[in-house]
Amino acid sequence: MKRLLVSLLAVSVMACGTSRDLMRQEEMESVRQELRAGACAIRMDSLSFEIDGLLYQASLNSDVVYLEDILPDTLPICPESGLEYVITENDDTYTVTCPSGHGSRTAPK
Repeated sequence: MKRLLVSLLAVSVMACGTSRDLMRQEEMESVRQELRAGACAIRMDSLSFEIDGLLYQASLNSDVVYLEDILPDTLPICPESGLEYVITENDDTYTVTCPSGHGSRTAPK
């Protein structure tokens, strides 16, 4: 009888530890996702800043500047998906959008 109680107690303690470990893993994955989304937001801000510089430099030589003419062939990527950011342009603004759904940044030209 004592062996049965000790065995049941050991199993219940191990089960608690396992569920606690699983919770920690889920929490850690949540933190990782938040960090990747934050890194993506910072990268979009940085890309917007770089585009501002490119637009400024191009405007010194021309009155009309189109982003497609001054952007490099490859763009930075979202740290979560590895996909390039999408840049769209209107007459007065441009928008940098994350392909993974982390948002976008719109800035005046």
